[in-house]
Amino acid sequence: MASVAATLVESEESGSLILAAAGQWLVTTAGELDRRLGALHMPRGANVTLDLAGIDRLDTAGAWLLLRTEHDLTAQGNTVEFRNLRSNLAPLFDQVRAGGMVVPARHPRPPHHTITGFLERIGRISLGLVARAFSLLGFFGVICITAGRVLLHPTRLRVTPLVAQMEQTGVNAVPIVGLL
Repeated sequence: MASVAATLVESEESGSLILAAAGQWLVTTAGELDRRLGALHMPRGANVTLDLAGIDRLDTAGAWLLLRTEHDLTAQGNTVEFRNLRSNLAPLFDQVRAGGMVVPARHPRPPHHTITGFLERIGRISLGLVARAFSLLGFFGVICITAGRVLLHPTRLRVTPLVAQMEQTGVNAVPIVGLL
């Protein structure tokens, strides 16, 4: 006997809404089932019965979808009852129910993709550039003051240590700079 794809049929019986699940409620059909369950008209304040007699195969994804449907219906003030749950499927429902109704996390949106995040990023970059310009201007000021002092007092310029420093930072640095 060929298995039927997963289905969910709505019907009404003595003032109660019956949702009859049938087929294979597996992870491979979960996407389509989720779309169908999202398209269901959810009543308010009614008695709803989830009839599971027609389910051929069920895995955790299918059980989670059914329990989420039960949770959504209960949240809207409905009384929900499972009917014809086979004894071999009950432990799976208990296990999924024990795991809770965890809502999947939303895809994180980088903060700079919002207008406030974008403005904050521009402001942070601008302040960084101003701080760097201020630092460079301060360094240039120190150089100017030092050069002015040397011009006013040329005897303070020590030529031998200046040449030694130039040799150490220039000529002796060629091998390591070449290696890099």
